[in-house]
Amino acid sequence: MLLSPKLGLTTKLRCDISGNRSLLRAWPPPAAAKAPGSTSFDGGCVQYFDVVEYATTQQAQGMPTRLGVVQEVTGGSLLVVPLVEEVANPGIWVTDDAAEEQEVPASNVLQLVEHVYSQMQDTEHNPHGEHAHDVWQVIGTLPATVFRGEACS
Repeated sequence: MLLSPKLGLTTKLRCDISGNRSLLRAWPPPAAAKAPGSTSFDGGCVQYFDVVEYATTQQAQGMPTRLGVVQEVTGGSLLVVPLVEEVANPGIWVTDDAAEEQEVPASNVLQLVEHVYSQMQDTEHNPHGEHAHDVWQVIGTLPATVFRGEACS
């Protein structure tokens, strides 16, 4: 997500580079992704660095879902880095250091999550202010079933 006064606060921009030229297209925010009674993502395509809500493969019905950042899309599966919400900053999500990357079948993706990507200064081990970590601010509300974790701030 990029800040753009012309296109709006949360317009997602994607680049398609072909030959020596680049084409910048604005895509609208994702529509409601979950069809009533459906357990899988319905529409759109998932790409690198999208934030998705997904069901884990060993998950029983009614168990919490997770948010994750897509690192790779291959065939019918995604490589996802799980996210957790920062305790000190509700609405700000960071990578879950306690969890490993997960291979998630594309059929387990429940929705694309609208977000703003940025970086936040690392205040714990950063005396000169030169280090930062990736953060994702979720726009809108998430279902109550999303695992929020206990990330350290």
